[in-house]
Amino acid sequence: MSLRWLFDSFKSNVTVQPSAINVKVNDEDFVVVPAEEFNIEQEFELIEPHPAYSQPIEKLKYEKSDPGLRNSSHKVVKGIDSTNDTENFIKFNDKEAMLYAEAFMNHLYSLSLLYGVGRCYVCYDDYGKPVALRSKAIPGFATFKEHKLTAEQLSNPAYRHRFIRILAVMFRMHEDDAHSGNITTNLQVFDADCAFWDATFKIKGGRPNVDNLGTLLSRNPETAFALHEDDITHFPNITYALPWYFPSLDAVATSYFSNNPFTPEETRLVKELEKHPETLQICLVEFLDWMLDLSQRFPYLIGLTIPKNCSYQGENLTELYCKKNRDINEEYWKILPKIPQFHDFFKKSCLTITQELMVRCEIRNRRLANDKKIHPGHDNEFEQAMLDTHLIIKQINELIGMINSQQILAFSCYASHSIFVSGRSTAIDEIDEQTAKRMRETAKRVADEMMISEASHGIDSWEIFGYKREIDASGETINKTDRFISTLS
Repeated sequence: MSLRWLFDSFKSNVTVQPSAINVKVNDEDFVVVPAEEFNIEQEFELIEPHPAYSQPIEKLKYEKSDPGLRNSSHKVVKGIDSTNDTENFIKFNDKEAMLYAEAFMNHLYSLSLLYGVGRCYVCYDDYGKPVALRSKAIPGFATFKEHKLTAEQLSNPAYRHRFIRILAVMFRMHEDDAHSGNITTNLQVFDADCAFWDATFKIKGGRPNVDNLGTLLSRNPETAFALHEDDITHFPNITYALPWYFPSLDAVATSYFSNNPFTPEETRLVKELEKHPETLQICLVEFLDWMLDLSQRFPYLIGLTIPKNCSYQGENLTELYCKKNRDINEEYWKILPKIPQFHDFFKKSCLTITQELMVRCEIRNRRLANDKKIHPGHDNEFEQAMLDTHLIIKQINELIGMINSQQILAFSCYASHSIFVSGRSTAIDEIDEQTAKRMRETAKRVADEMMISEASHGIDSWEIFGYKREIDASGETINKTDRFISTLS
């Protein structure tokens, strides 16, 4: 889509009917036309308002002659946000649709991980044309490209937990660029232009020598991320999905083209994460979070960053990404309830999982409410993007019904295999209204406390919010605030 300045799109034609007469007043000629025969046709291209998460580039102070950083395929320069004097990086791109897409996916990372993601905004020039992205600089910026991932780092439970969360979210978002230069050593995410790659490649263009070229290394990017049960149960050791970069994938092929892949030793360390019992549990919570929360908000979140009429080569971006996420979500709803390990985890920790998802939901709602105050004129879009925790409870109960029906099927088909049935034959009770009410109150209180912390510390760092792991799923202790922020860090 091209946002054209008002006067570029104005056209006017004046039609004078034959019955018009000429008159002379003070030696000047005038044409008098009866009102009913005076026809002016004016054609305007209605200019769509800029999305909430965008700003004029004039608010950024930077050196226009700066050639930019050398380690980027686009011109990236440092600048200062004149509204708060913070250091920012400004990334220029002539492809308007890609600016909007990258900003949106960055906001998805931010809302999914909640902490440790620099938010990104589209910047437009004096004519309203999108020209760049800006994001706040990350303090102490260093990536695994310069400082290698170590066993010592992953032996730290908090660090390991956060690393697994990042991998799970990247996997869910079909990230194609999860290489060593795109994750900081402090486990922050900052580059989102290859997320939802099976949709984004249509805008950015496929990878040279890889996407649909008929060569030995070729793949079809539209089908390269199809979900398979084994990729979930053996995470992060994926064998069916085909992202070009991912920390657990051997980089024999990619190393020929780039120095971005993780080293073989780093890859070995990541592969070993499958052995940790919490790895699958962390992933399942992230996948559920996308199923029950983020996917429900998705059609409204996109409107905060991408104009409704934004298209590229005839492809409407809103429709493109909404359909892609809907298809992905349907895959998870189809596969996850059938996985025995998911049954076990969900049966044991149903209330705990639900409470955590409700806390996240409330935090996101509060962030959106705050943003509504900062970005006036978009009240309706922000309100639509908020999600009532009643919907979380409703979907959890639907999921319980699906799991229970799967267990009945398993019992009827495999009744002779007592070992298979014994651990999974007990039905899960749905969450009743009294329990749901208590959980909603807890979620609101915890979210309020988290927002107080955010006001003091910001959201750029995940470490300051601490690490709480052991959560009591009995329901008796769900009112203890510090027990429900384990997966938020």
